[in-house]
Amino acid sequence: MRSKILAKIRYFYKLRYLMSTQNPFTDLTQTGSPVDFSKLREIYKRNIMKVVNKLKGRKKTLIMDPKVSGVLNQCIQTSTLKQHGIDQLYYLEPGGELDASVDDVVFFCRPRYEMMKTIAEHVLNLRDARRQLIKEVRKQEQTDEKCSFDIDEHPDVAPLPTMTVCMVPRVTSLCMKFLDNLGILDIVKLRQCDINFLPIEPDVLTLEYESAYREIACEGHNMPAYYVASALHKLQRDIIGLVPLVKGKGRLAKDVSEIMLRLRREAIVEGEVDMIEPGEEAGESLVDAIVLLDREVDTITPFCTQLTYEGLTDEILGMKNGVVTIKLKSGDDEEYAASSEDEGEGKTPTKVIKSRLSSNDVLFKEIRDLNFGKACSVLRDRSTEMQAHYQALKEGKVEDQNVSEIGDFVRKLKGNIGGAGLDLHSTLAKTLLDKSKSYFFRQKLEMERHCIEGGSIDAVISQIEEMIYRGESWEMAMKLACLASQTYGGLPEKKFDSIRTDVMHAYGAVGILNSIVLERAGLFYGKESSAEDPNRLAYQNVKKPMKLVVDSVSEESSNDITFAYSSSGYAPLSIRLVQLAIRGSWKHHEETLKHLRGGESFELGQSLNEYGGAVQTSANYHSLLKKFSSAKDKKSSLDISGYKKKPVVLVCFIGGVTSAEISCLRQMSKSSEAGVDFIVATTKVITGENLLRNMNQKEDLGIYDESDGDRGVPWSILKTR
Repeated sequence: MRSKILAKIRYFYKLRYLMSTQNPFTDLTQTGSPVDFSKLREIYKRNIMKVVNKLKGRKKTLIMDPKVSGVLNQCIQTSTLKQHGIDQLYYLEPGGELDASVDDVVFFCRPRYEMMKTIAEHVLNLRDARRQLIKEVRKQEQTDEKCSFDIDEHPDVAPLPTMTVCMVPRVTSLCMKFLDNLGILDIVKLRQCDINFLPIEPDVLTLEYESAYREIACEGHNMPAYYVASALHKLQRDIIGLVPLVKGKGRLAKDVSEIMLRLRREAIVEGEVDMIEPGEEAGESLVDAIVLLDREVDTITPFCTQLTYEGLTDEILGMKNGVVTIKLKSGDDEEYAASSEDEGEGKTPTKVIKSRLSSNDVLFKEIRDLNFGKACSVLRDRSTEMQAHYQALKEGKVEDQNVSEIGDFVRKLKGNIGGAGLDLHSTLAKTLLDKSKSYFFRQKLEMERHCIEGGSIDAVISQIEEMIYRGESWEMAMKLACLASQTYGGLPEKKFDSIRTDVMHAYGAVGILNSIVLERAGLFYGKESSAEDPNRLAYQNVKKPMKLVVDSVSEESSNDITFAYSSSGYAPLSIRLVQLAIRGSWKHHEETLKHLRGGESFELGQSLNEYGGAVQTSANYHSLLKKFSSAKDKKSSLDISGYKKKPVVLVCFIGGVTSAEISCLRQMSKSSEAGVDFIVATTKVITGENLLRNMNQKEDLGIYDESDGDRGVPWSILKTR
């Protein structure tokens, strides 16, 4: 009897373990997803393997740019790479040394100057070390002078490994010039790996292009526009078909639409036979419209604190490639303290928990888009239900229960905890709750409310100064300063100069240089210095017409998009623009929209026969508008999979999108008011802090520190200089 009970217990825990174990490469396709993007991962996997299979050596090494490692990890498994001869995987970092014993070395990187510089450092160090070895060998043979004309070859010294630089998504002429100037263009081979929009969720695509907004706003580069346009062009070619309607707002949105049309014309001229649209046979595309939004049009939303469950997690703890890291102290959990990684004299024992959060986690999928207060209520209900099931099992005689009965409980357990586990989300919610209850966090929310509602600017400036004096991070302090600059139409000039002085004293030369970058981007400015800017009062001019502030907001209600910013009652400007886009023509609101950055909004049609013809197809537009309006008035029909057919709109954010904005679009999809399904495409999922972090001048100065967690393996150049 005892053995049977033990067997049941082992069976129970085995099932629980299997349920809690997640595979990050699980297919993301779900019932209810408007478009299946799983094919993209297969395409990208094939592109990666094309590069790997061209390596002919026996021992191969892959070195990854930390900014592209997350993309590779989601496209291909490490085991697959090892099956194809990749023996070693490293992060690409300064100061490293290449293994001269390998046959092939391939660098996967973004086309960035700092990466080209680091690669050149690796290659030249290896070449110079080999030359020195050859000199020593020839010296021992006493033939150094005779063979000085050929210092790179010796039969007793292994040749240089074959080195390949693979750039994602394309090789740029500028990087080729960099490599040529650095003296390694003749040594390395150049390849490109075409990886564009990556489906990190069934309804979210990202380029993982972190520096996009900085290049747009500060450096004036048009490269992000090309990358987005190329990605949309290939997405239509390979997956969704030709989208008949394109709408946009913003300077870069206009550039994207023009480049996208040009790419189609070039493809037709070149006679690409694979350009037949997937939706052509059915007579329509899988997506009805594309809405292009330049981040410059709405730079207020990223600087407001997100209060959805996923958004707050990203704000407080940060999410790297969908992975959240929780650090628990001994007071939080004794078990965790017992297995501490940091135990030692004078240190508080901690346990680090890392977990991938995605729609594969059933519980996370349910609460991710809810206001944090409502999400906590759901977790509390799930915990109560879980305890009731456990109590029912406990009260019964274990020896009288068979495996099927325990299996019934396990199935109930699975329905309650989902993928990652109720205990994980309870721990995560407790961590967020503790941090959000702090005085400083509440004070920050109060100051954001002041900015949004137009309250006392003196109180906001005092809070900014206090954050600087208190030693808050530069990103945290400047986030509130940027929000105040834009909502008040600039800071009073004396206070503006005072804050800049405080920043220089608190954060040094790097801090003031970064602040100058924000001024150049139009995010941080004074009233007098920006008096000639016609867009400095954009928020004040559109606040009432676009209903950006709602007086009464309930955290428990998700009927309006303000649930994501319930502390201030703020309705994201970007989402209001999307609402206008699906309700009618932007032209009817041009008087209001002209106050925003980016010039006039635009609408154009794409013909199935003439993709390159940027023609205003008014008939096509009105038919689509009728389709949008009728979707919420009549019961939608069902397709073969049982999914309700509704118009599908792809909203593309150029420069980044927040998790709260994605949650707002999902909530609109669920509501009967919109009658539309949304797909989100973006350059990167961002928060206000990492937007500012990606705009700073650290990389230009060669300063790296341990706070740059997105680099994978931290390092510091400054200490070695």
